[in-house]
Amino acid sequence: MSDMKNQETANEGYELKLRVEPSRAGIPTLKFIEGSQQFYIHSRYNPEAEAEKWAVSFYEEGKKLFILIGIGLGYQAKALLSKMKENERLLLVEPVKEIFDMAVQDGNINQILKDERVIFCCTDNNMASRQVFLDVLRGGLITDYKLYISPVYLRIFTHQTNEAVKIFEDIIRFEQININTVKFFAAQWQNNYLRNMFIAAKSCPYLLFKQRFSCPVVIVSAGPSLTSELPFLKSLYNKAVIIAAGSAVTTLKKNGIKPHIIVSIDGGMQNYRHFKQLDYDDVPLFYSPEIHYKILEEYKGPKVVFQFYHKDLSNWYNELLGFETGTVVAGLSVANVALDIALQVSNGPVCFIGQDLGYTDGYSHAEGNINRKSLEEFKEKGRELIEIEANDGSKLWTDYVYLDMKNWFENYLICNKDRQVYNATLKGAKIKGMIPIKFADFIENYCKAESDIAGQIKEILSEHHFCRDAELKENVLEIVYRLEHLKMLTLNGKKTAAKLLEAVESREIKKIEKLLKKMEKIDEELKEIEDKDIFLFFIRQPLLIKFNYSYIPEKIEDDKFIAKENYFFYETLYNMTENVLRILSDQINGVVK
Repeated sequence: MSDMKNQETANEGYELKLRVEPSRAGIPTLKFIEGSQQFYIHSRYNPEAEAEKWAVSFYEEGKKLFILIGIGLGYQAKALLSKMKENERLLLVEPVKEIFDMAVQDGNINQILKDERVIFCCTDNNMASRQVFLDVLRGGLITDYKLYISPVYLRIFTHQTNEAVKIFEDIIRFEQININTVKFFAAQWQNNYLRNMFIAAKSCPYLLFKQRFSCPVVIVSAGPSLTSELPFLKSLYNKAVIIAAGSAVTTLKKNGIKPHIIVSIDGGMQNYRHFKQLDYDDVPLFYSPEIHYKILEEYKGPKVVFQFYHKDLSNWYNELLGFETGTVVAGLSVANVALDIALQVSNGPVCFIGQDLGYTDGYSHAEGNINRKSLEEFKEKGRELIEIEANDGSKLWTDYVYLDMKNWFENYLICNKDRQVYNATLKGAKIKGMIPIKFADFIENYCKAESDIAGQIKEILSEHHFCRDAELKENVLEIVYRLEHLKMLTLNGKKTAAKLLEAVESREIKKIEKLLKKMEKIDEELKEIEDKDIFLFFIRQPLLIKFNYSYIPEKIEDDKFIAKENYFFYETLYNMTENVLRILSDQINGVVK
């Protein structure tokens, strides 16, 4: 709330302090008046000449994205656009809405905003700004941009400009973590999605659980403060839906506490280790198909499948399964996802415990969790740490991974203001939008009525009897047939690329031209079959991710580099296709590995 008040105070009276007046060159310039001081946002003599000189020094050939924070009347943007190429983009960020309104009224910026290369963002709405930054930076541009922050804005509109820069830095960090995760796990997620297909077909759709409860929900996270709250949980089994978020289930198991729901999304082997010792046969596992396949193969309890929203992929998977799974908002952590599930399954209040988002009492996880490490271990490894405020007013050491999870919660809760979400992790990070509360008080205030929650869950699970193994096998066989065609195409591409590489090395110009035309036809055929088949596009995703986030200069003098890239692309796609064929064949034949 204090930040909002500061921003309102900072904005107050800007329209009275800003003046558009003619420069000595006869074109408009912009002036800011503060008491007896005057600040020119553009040159008082010739704004266009000033902008042209700046653009010459700022423009860098080969960059795909240019970002200006603080655009004024748009002179710099106009000068920069005159030097940019068609495939380059310009993100204009205006921290002061009053200046943007003046620029529109003046008319200088209107033509700039019509340029297809321009993306505009006014940071008076943080949520919308984050989304614009995310949309622009995805697709490889995160490693290929150049940023300019107006020094005049930093001096005059310090708060607003720093807020815009902070949003940008947060998104860069968030997206870099996301990219690193996706690059590392892309093929693994794909394998899990396919290996889990036949188990998903026998699972209960998450959709059946939407708004089936009116009681409170307690989300149990694996943070270090969880241990102190465990005694309270034992009395809640018939008073609140208890959701174990990921690895928190191991701590609950060791303390003899059974949750009603376990949520898991992680496709890594480390996540599988948390489930190896679980022997529940009556607690449903809510999962996304990216989960490590061995967890589903070995977990004895009921299974409830959901998907993260991806229209084409979700629809394709639903068609294969023969039912709609239902979707959940994707998050950076299983706790993020568990919150969306909690708000969807019940209209009652929700409370977090163990959601520290930091190193409470010097540890990363609760006692008994195999991921538990000391803060000193992270310091020794060079982890960058930040000190933030905890719910109880104390200071808490955290890092940027936790901060991004915190930002996710805060942005999500902006869109869910109508729901009561409490945080009983009093030593943990303060999360805007969550109401701090003692866990004992939450129980006393909201967990009064008793009901057979486990019985209700059992009834919901019994509503789904649909399973079409035979039809699913037929559909998968059809996919295998299409994959064989893709395999032959990629093999042809691989062989042609190898010949192209040889021709480039021996400088056989006519042969190079002939092979390039053949490569173009193969590329066109590949694109054509992918446009018709979302699954084949899905197969290529890990490879596309690698190419999208690899730096390849626009001007490549060495033809050999292009030939090598073509060979690498088709060789990798061929190997990926073979791998997917092997996985699907194993699934059809019931082979477990």
